[in-house]
Amino acid sequence: MLFTINFDPGSACPTPHGFANPFRDRSTESVCESYLAKMRAGKPEVLKPIVPIDKIEHILSWEHKDPVMSWRLYDRSDDSTRSTVSYWVRRCGTCSDECEELVEFDLKRESTRWVVTGFSAVY
Repeated sequence: MLFTINFDPGSACPTPHGFANPFRDRSTESVCESYLAKMRAGKPEVLKPIVPIDKIEHILSWEHKDPVMSWRLYDRSDDSTRSTVSYWVRRCGTCSDECEELVEFDLKRESTRWVVTGFSAVY
C-alpha cells in the first residue's frame, strides 16, 4: 500500500482507507476476491480447506449468520513467495450500516500461481 488515511477517526467504527499502487500486480487480490465472491453467494464452505479444524465450525456459523455483502482492499504485504491481503468487509447483519470488519487472507506462491493458505476475520 502506498498509504492509509482514516477519514472519520471519531466514528463508532473507524476504518482506514488504503491507497494502493494502481500499476500493482493484482493476482493475489484476484484469488482472494474469488473467495469473497463465493462467500457473498452464500457458500462460506469454500473456507473449509484453509481454516484450522478447531475454528471452522465457529467461522462457518458466523459467515452463514452474517454474510459478506461487499469489500474493499485495505492492505497487503508481499514478498516473492508469500502474501497477506486484508479487506474491510460489510456484512448483512446488525452493524453493516455503520461498520466494516477486517478479514485477511494468507497466500503462498506455488509455481506460477498464488494459493490461499489461511483466512482470519474479526467477528
